[in-house]
Amino acid sequence: PLGSQFWVTVQRTEAAERCGLHGSYVLRVEAERLTLLTVGAQSQILEPLLSWPYTLLRRYGRDKVMFSFEAGRRCPSGPGTFTFQTAQGNDIFQAVETAIHRQKAQG
Repeated sequence: PLGSQFWVTVQRTEAAERCGLHGSYVLRVEAERLTLLTVGAQSQILEPLLSWPYTLLRRYGRDKVMFSFEAGRRCPSGPGTFTFQTAQGNDIFQAVETAIHRQKAQG
């Protein structure tokens, strides 16, 4: 489903370091973008931190323990690879695929 939210843990990459990302976040698969949200006390989801429009992603993929994508130069985060540790890599991948296909179908 769109608007799906997943708990993820940021892995150290050059891009993540540059953006000051470390620890756990919620990755939300939205209609037109991936959005990373900060999480506060009592696991309350707080404000969006960064987002990546699908049109600016160079590639994305997953395996059993992670989901990753490569952001293009025009992304708000700047270019680079972001890798998130998650057991739901496949679910995130499917949600992203679905969102991108819907977006393309709408032209």
